[in-house]
Amino acid sequence: MIVKLTFNVPAFRAIILILLLLFANGKEQGKVNRDICPTTTITLCAREVLQEIRTTANQIHPLTLQIEENIHRRDPNKVTLENNIIYKTTILNITFPSSKTHDQFMHMNNIDKSDLVHLIKEADYAVSYLYKSIVNLRQAETASKEDGDNALFHRIEQLLEEGMICNYRDILHTYAEKWSSTNDIDGIEVGRTRKRDITSCIYHTQIVITVRLLRQWMELINYTVDILEKKLL
Repeated sequence: MIVKLTFNVPAFRAIILILLLLFANGKEQGKVNRDICPTTTITLCAREVLQEIRTTANQIHPLTLQIEENIHRRDPNKVTLENNIIYKTTILNITFPSSKTHDQFMHMNNIDKSDLVHLIKEADYAVSYLYKSIVNLRQAETASKEDGDNALFHRIEQLLEEGMICNYRDILHTYAEKWSSTNDIDGIEVGRTRKRDITSCIYHTQIVITVRLLRQWMELINYTVDILEKKLL
């Protein structure tokens, strides 16, 4: 007996399309979830690397101001925006990176290698947190997204990765110390609504909160490195 098999072309095409979409999504997720700085090097002079980090902080600072100015310029509800920022910041504050070690450092006359490692670990976590916050903003689906803001955030993302995070981790690697993987840090997560796209109000609020926190840390890191030379034994 000969069995005649039938081939359902539309169903086969549908299966292939689903598989391609799953593969593409998995590939994209792999890019998003990859840890940055896959390789680290031995640092011969930590002071020089810290100066590179300080230079990067000074490059990022004006970019945060420019982004915030852009938001205030195009958002007509400035009072509402500021009220939302204050309210949301109060809620998110407990999730922000701690600056306890940096605060203690300001009151210390001298620091040793152990103190330096604690400073760098705290700064590395904070910068990684901010890096992930920016990644979250750039991936957000909203009609309010502007190409100019996205370009500025992309530049900040590059500076954080190449000029700060990887430099911090090179120093930690030199001291045989561990650090938190970027994949394990959530950052500020962009709020969602019932709709797929987030509203301009939520998006603008998240942007200003992120750039203000980023600016605070860039100022703190800049000041810390500036006086570190006098305190490092």
